[in-house]
Formats: sequence, C-alpha cells, structure tokens
Amino acid sequence: MLLQLGSEFMPPLDEGTILFMPVTLPDVSNSEVKNILQLQDKIIKSVPEVTNVLGKAGRANTATDNSPVSMIETIILLRPKNEWRAGITKEDIINELNSKLQIPGVTNGWTQPIINRINMLSTGVRTDVGLKIYGQNLDTIYAFAQKVKTTLEGIDGVKDLYVEQITGGKYIDINIKRDEINRYGLTVDDVNNIIEAALGGMKLTTTIEGRQRFSVNVRFAQDFRDNLEALKRLQIQTTQFGPIPLSAVADVDLSEGPPMINSENALLRGTVLFNVRDRDLGSTVKDAQGKLSKMIEKQPGGYYLEWSGQWENQIRANQTLKMVIPIVLAIIFLVLYFTYRSVKESIITMITVPFALIGGVFMVYFYGVNLSVAVAVGFIALFGMAVETAMLMTIYLN
Repeated sequence: MLLQLGSEFMPPLDEGTILFMPVTLPDVSNSEVKNILQLQDKIIKSVPEVTNVLGKAGRANTATDNSPVSMIETIILLRPKNEWRAGITKEDIINELNSKLQIPGVTNGWTQPIINRINMLSTGVRTDVGLKIYGQNLDTIYAFAQKVKTTLEGIDGVKDLYVEQITGGKYIDINIKRDEINRYGLTVDDVNNIIEAALGGMKLTTTIEGRQRFSVNVRFAQDFRDNLEALKRLQIQTTQFGPIPLSAVADVDLSEGPPMINSENALLRGTVLFNVRDRDLGSTVKDAQGKLSKMIEKQPGGYYLEWSGQWENQIRANQTLKMVIPIVLAIIFLVLYFTYRSVKESIITMITVPFALIGGVFMVYFYGVNLSVAVAVGFIALFGMAVETAMLMTIYLN
C-alpha cells in the first residue's frame, strides 16, 4: 500500500477562491488586452457558482510586481457550497470555465491566490512545476523550451502547459543619420529632444497638492505617434530649411527583441510552466523526467535544465526528512535507554513501533491521501505516541 501512494510537497488546501492567470502574446496592445480581460470576466460571471470576478492586466505600481501586460490575473470568488448546482465540485467548475475560455492566442492557467504567491516568492515560478532552462542566447533557450513543451504534451496530469515568452517583443528603432543632420545644421541632441517630447513625454513642471507632488508631462497626441508613418512625419524645426520630417534625418523601423529578460545564477533563463491536476505531483514529474531524459542528452552545450516550483520544495523537504528521521529515532532510543537502563527493552520497544504505524498507512491509503511533508510530520507524531504506549506496556509488564 505504501508503495502505491502518490507524493506531493504539501496537500492542496481549498482556499475557496480561484485565481485565473492566462497569458497571451508579448506584443499585445493595451486596448486588446483590455478587450480580452472584459470578455473573460463576462464569460466567468455567466457560471452560476461565481459571485464576483475581478481581473488585472499589467503590473501594479511597485518594483516587486514585474508582470508584463500580456499576463492577466483574475480572482474568482465563489458562492457558498450550499448554493452550487447538485453534484458539482470545484474541479468541475474549473473544467467548465476552462472549456468556455478557449480564446485563440491565450494560454489558460488555474491556481489559487495564496499558493500562487507562495510559489512565486519561494521559487520564482507561478505554477506548480517549472522547468528553468539556462544558457547564453535567448533564441536558443526559446527553441529548446519549445522542444521541451512538445515532449511534455500528453503526459497524464500535466495541465496549463506553457512556454514563457522570452522573444517576440516589438521595439521601435530610430537610427539618426549623422551625415543628414549635419546638412540641416542639427545635432543629435536636437533630434533626441523631439523624439523624447513626442513619444516619452517631457517634464514641464511639478504641481504640489497638500503633501503630494505630481510631475506634469506633455507629449504629442495619440494620432501623431500611433504608427510608423506618423512617427516618420514628426516635424523637426531647422533654422535654414524650416520644419522637416523625422524620416529625413533618421531611419524608423520595427524590430523584435525580448519582452523581458530574466537571469539567474549569472545566466539567461527561460521557463516551461505547467500545473498538475487529477494526479499526484511526484509520479507526474517522474513521468516527465523519463520522457525528457533522452531529449536532454541532445541539448546544446552550455545549456542545462533545472526543475523548480513545488517539486523543488519537495526534493528539499525529502532531503531534510532523511536527516531528521534518523535523528528522531536516535533521540527516542536514548530516551528509552535512560528510562529502562536496558538495551534489550529499548530495542523491544522500538521493534513494536513499525507495527503500530500500519494503522496510519491504512488510513492514508483508504482516504486517498498522497505522501507529503504534512503526512511525514503526522507519522513522526504517531511514532512518538506508539513509543509512549509501548513504554507504558513494558513498565506494566515489568
């Protein structure tokens, strides 16, 4: 029975709230992501068990929240369970929402608010499991991550599989023609000042309202900067030739680059993310490792993989337990010896403990609970209770 049990870091707790975290393409515009967010919220609210839904796109006004515009966070509050449809569970609600929210170009992700924050703070991964890919070149990392995703597809228990977008961001490149600006009697600063005022905005002054200070910025209206042709027509004032377009003294083009650069351990990093549902974490990751083992042998030199997320915590916890449990056994044996003043009676008391733990194994097996840190702590506590009972019996027999 013990060998047939699954494993996980911690048993999942029902927080009573769902966190929906979809991601879309990195070059999505503000208006388009707003439309996606409103459409998703409308669909989510149509499910009878949902009482409130609130979505956020982009990052908060803090340096600790580096969410791109392409990542949406939606908190879904559910009604009390006695108001749900007959026979429906939280998993059924998630599956129903997931089937309704299949939007082209959007990859869904389902979790819970508290565990999501814990995962992000402890491992930097926002799903149950993440595969971190380290290397020197973003394009190579992204291509390798796509191969990893293809290998993981179809594994039982792997849900919300997604490759973090590290390429595909859009940038406007404005390269000043130095020979041309000399002809018009301009300097690089003259052109840069126009570009700054038109696109980024120029600070004019600061207004003070009570204890608060606000900078007043000005920039060109949206119609003068919403496409490349409009940017090329930006007017630059010259002393000899009057106003000239920006295209006369600079090349304006679109180029692709990383929407966000992540680094760790002095190396660039890409991530393959997935959640685990309808199966235990341990066996799912072991199946994934088995499928990836052959592919990893063909990985390019200087690039390597690292498992993260709850699996990283589970490995760390297992290593800690391998040290803690022998120490616990040694301490209990010493306590028994100092109690009995007899090695024989101490050993006899210790021998009875594994048989006492059989009941715990039965309970875990028939309740369908996976082995985890919480279960291990429970067995350690049960171990102490069994030793205490055996001590009372031994003293009574003596």
